[in-house]
Amino acid sequence: MCGLCSAHIPGETPTTMKLSMMSGCILPTVGCSESDIASLCEFTRELGLDAIDFITTHGVDAAAIRRVVDDHGLKTCCHTFWGDIDRPTAAERKAGLETMKRGIEDTVILGADRVMIPPAGRADVDREQSRPWFIAGLLETLPIAQDAGVILTIEDFGFPTSAFIVSDELLLAVEQVPGLKLTFDSGNCVTAGEDAVHMLERIMPYVVHAHVKDWRITDHEEEGFRGLDGQCYASVNLGEGIVDNAGCVRVLAEAGYEGYINLEVGKDGYAASVEYMLAEIDANA
Repeated sequence: MCGLCSAHIPGETPTTMKLSMMSGCILPTVGCSESDIASLCEFTRELGLDAIDFITTHGVDAAAIRRVVDDHGLKTCCHTFWGDIDRPTAAERKAGLETMKRGIEDTVILGADRVMIPPAGRADVDREQSRPWFIAGLLETLPIAQDAGVILTIEDFGFPTSAFIVSDELLLAVEQVPGLKLTFDSGNCVTAGEDAVHMLERIMPYVVHAHVKDWRITDHEEEGFRGLDGQCYASVNLGEGIVDNAGCVRVLAEAGYEGYINLEVGKDGYAASVEYMLAEIDANA
């Protein structure tokens, strides 16, 4: 275990909030092997974390991932994957719904109790137009998740094509899809001009999972991406940018949040970001 985490052994953190690894920050989406999963697990243990959110299965069989994760004494806290369900008719959503079914089946195999579907949107359709289509797809997906004993969530996804970025849009989703829950992402709403703490305070009753990230604003689009607000955002370690993650931890603590918080940073910044988040969690214990 790394020295910075030696005082924070999983299960001994003085609050109910827990930090989790985000596999997509470390591994490519496809083309991985069981040895790559094992390396991810080893890195997770070195950081003093006890859970992983698998962002897809990285091209590895879900049962094989489960064996490796179990062998390292870890758990899968969430399974995140994409599905093409923002289509105008049930017939056009059929293929995407099959992807949802397979992903939920993998979730059960992985041992997770929740899934997150990123509402990335489509480049060929305006986000306002695709929103009711995505909601229709979620209404079709929700019973599949419920039958499997899995919680269905979406997040505020920061790309300008996303149908759900700010709190008004997320609240519309949970109103129109009863039983849908939310994954809060501290950085994504910022790219649409909404303060992260303000969003979290509004959607907190529906939040069952969380991501934290941080940004700096740049004039060079090649360093990151352009948000809905027109500004360019580049990723930085937690605590080094403009996102009020400390305020978000405060809101989570005040609400008695007992779930996991993914750290959405690059591998080189993980140790420093874990240290930052543990300090904020301790400050709100």
